[in-house]
This record gives sequence, C-alpha cells and structure tokens, in this order.
Amino acid sequence: MNLQTPRRSDLILTPNHYRGVFPILPTPFTEDGAVDVLVNNAGIVHAGDILNLDVEGFDRLFSVNVRGAFLMAQAAAKSMVAAGTKGSIINMSSVNSVVALPNQLAYSMSKGALAQLTRAASIRLAPEGIRVNAFGPGSIETELLADALSKDPHGKSAILSRTPLGRLGAPSEVADVALYLASDYSSYITGETIYVDGDRLALGYTVPVKND
Repeated sequence: MNLQTPRRSDLILTPNHYRGVFPILPTPFTEDGAVDVLVNNAGIVHAGDILNLDVEGFDRLFSVNVRGAFLMAQAAAKSMVAAGTKGSIINMSSVNSVVALPNQLAYSMSKGALAQLTRAASIRLAPEGIRVNAFGPGSIETELLADALSKDPHGKSAILSRTPLGRLGAPSEVADVALYLASDYSSYITGETIYVDGDRLALGYTVPVKND
C-alpha cells in the first residue's frame, strides 16, 4: 500500500450508513475487491456536563462516535482478514481523549473510548498484519471551530494560549497524518495515536499570545 491519490472506487460512508455497514463492506467496491484502508472520521458533538447532560444527546453521540466506529472497524477487519489483506484501520480521536472538557462530557468520553478501541483492536489484529492507529487533532481551522469562535471574541486567544506553535492547525495537516498512517511509511506503527495539536498536550500551562 503506497501513498496515492484517492481512486474512483474509494467509498465514503456517513453515520447514516452504519445500520447497513455489514452488507456494504464485504461487497467488492475496490479495484481488487478488498478493503485496504478504513478511516473512521465521522463524529458529532453535544454540549453538557455531569449535571445537565441529557441522556438522549448522550446516546446519539455515542451511537455515532463509538458504536459507529466500532461497527465500521469490525466490518473492515473481517473483510481484511477474509481477503488476507494487510490493511490499515485509522480512527479519528482528539486531544480530548486526554484532556477533558467539562461541558463536553459525552464527547470527551467517546474519544477516550476510541483510544481503547484502537489499542485493543491493534493487539488482536497484529497477527493478521492489520494495523490499527488513530490521529488526534487539536484546534483545527474548520467550519465548526469558526462558528464557535464567532460567538466568543476571546476564544481564539484562549486556544493560542495553550498552543505553543501559536496558530490553529490546517485540515490538510490532519489529512497528511491520516495518509501517513494509511501508507507503508508507517508499516511498523500500530496501536498508537498521533496528536496533531501544535504541541498542546505537551504544555502544562498557558503561553503569552501576541495581539493581532
């Protein structure tokens, strides 16, 4: 498996496909009829802390972030094993699998669960030559973050105060890590989470922020 541009046979599934994931994945949809790489990239957020988080929102978030990721990983792993494919399963984690947000209790919990899914699955699938890793973004310039910052004039300064590189990450920088984990360049890496966070997790305090 080498670095390459996406093929027309690459399949993108959304959370709405999870109910039918088992009949979908065994279908030969790539050029050679096998699943080579799975990127579990679907995820949602739902605000709430230990005192006010509603059960319905909790269940919905876990159905996408955890149950959906598990079903996709299991189906892909079964397909890879059946075909003898030494593939790569990649989960989308977050820095919040390590540092918790009190008002994002369910989200933080779900990302911690993905970290353990990654480790446990990697051990079981290692004898099959299948690697399981994760990437954990920090603060990335996405529409979701832009919307959040538009409501908080001090939000960006707060983020940069805990980001030693002093800037937000670009989506392409996250995609590059996923591409690396999918390629043979990471052929001896499994059971790991690579954090794309501008050194945020290494920092135990805040740093001065330059005024724009």
